[in-house]
Amino acid sequence: YQKSLITTSEIISEAMGDLIGRRADERLVRRVRDVIRGVEGVKGVPKLVLHDYGPEDVSGAVKIEVNPKMTVKELTEITEEIERRVLEEMDVKLIVGV
Repeated sequence: YQKSLITTSEIISEAMGDLIGRRADERLVRRVRDVIRGVEGVKGVPKLVLHDYGPEDVSGAVKIEVNPKMTVKELTEITEEIERRVLEEMDVKLIVGV
């Protein structure tokens, strides 16, 4: 009886994780951070949060550091490049903030 409760609890926990999200695997977080750092103009990545909502559904937000003298156009190009690269290379949807 106790074994079935544990199994039921694990099933419910797994399903809830897919619905409300869980922290993404730390290896994935490091790989995404590396991709972001590879974008020209990015000086730092002080905050990156990824949520895993189940198979093939990872999304998150990142705050980047850039040269404060950049124009809005340059910032837009960098944020769009980050979003594109991370989606294409890692299949992760990101919102980028500065």
